[in-house]
Amino acid sequence: MAVTYLREIEHRYGGNIHILDDPYMHTLLAELSMAKTVQPRLNWLLSSLYDGLLRAVINNEFPRKVGSVQTRMGAEYRGELLDRSAMVVSVDIARAGIKPSMICYELLSTVLDPAAVRQDHIVMERTMDEAGTVTGRPYRGPRSGGRLKAGSYCFRTPWGPPVHPCARSCGTMRKGPRGAPPR
Repeated sequence: MAVTYLREIEHRYGGNIHILDDPYMHTLLAELSMAKTVQPRLNWLLSSLYDGLLRAVINNEFPRKVGSVQTRMGAEYRGELLDRSAMVVSVDIARAGIKPSMICYELLSTVLDPAAVRQDHIVMERTMDEAGTVTGRPYRGPRSGGRLKAGSYCFRTPWGPPVHPCARSCGTMRKGPRGAPPR
């Protein structure tokens, strides 16, 4: 399905990378980044930002179908709806905190069939030498609900782990008994 994103920042990372140009989210991110931002506002900002990111992904990438529902007023509403049977796994990379992945899992569970939404975990941690220099990221493997034959994996990483651990995690989820979903 060809998708047109309404507002994106131009870049040279290729067509599979989408950097949203969203002034509302830029404003929230600026506040989240400030040293004076503290709890509970920090968690609200984090939740709002991940909610916005995931909504953009859902609106542009998830399968849809035409459907109709009977309204309380006895009318029929007919339109393009999300395919609630879409399968998705929200993958938590337990190294930079699990809250962003939980936000994704909870939102996906509200718009899709909760039985088709799963939360998997991958454990990584930094190792450091005596000088405090990061020397590696040992990988202790996934805590997975099993093979995903069709559907999507949802990884988050805007300011969590760097891209390398996410790429390694994607490769792990696509190999072996866990299978490689189409998205």
